[in-house]
Amino acid sequence: MVRKLAFFWLALSALCVIPAFAQAPGYSSPGGAPAYNEGAEYGLTCCTPTVALTNGADQSMTLSANATIAFTQPSGYVGRVTLFVTQAAAASYTITWTSVKWPGGVAPVMTAAHGAIDVYSCKLDGTYTYCTAVQNLQ
Repeated sequence: MVRKLAFFWLALSALCVIPAFAQAPGYSSPGGAPAYNEGAEYGLTCCTPTVALTNGADQSMTLSANATIAFTQPSGYVGRVTLFVTQAAAASYTITWTSVKWPGGVAPVMTAAHGAIDVYSCKLDGTYTYCTAVQNLQ
């Protein structure tokens, strides 16, 4: 009876282990790619930021001038990042995207409304950056 209970306990314990990939749900990480904290938010410096997966899954920036945004491609893994861009409270600025593929091949125009937030969801595959946008959140 003791052996059966010990076996049952070991089998149950094995089912309760959290797999290693749960630490980095935003991307697959073969080869030991760095994990990031999905709950953290990294503040980018306006206005020529380079978005890198190593800075976290959620990154944000408030525009204080026209911006040019570039991405650092991961090496050996695929990743996703969400970029929150807030329009300035007193002016309207634009964004130029470096080497990004958009639906229909056309980059969205940053919402001009003061204080509006545009959210850009991007997948980086080591070669290309693919993004979509949800705009004019107020």
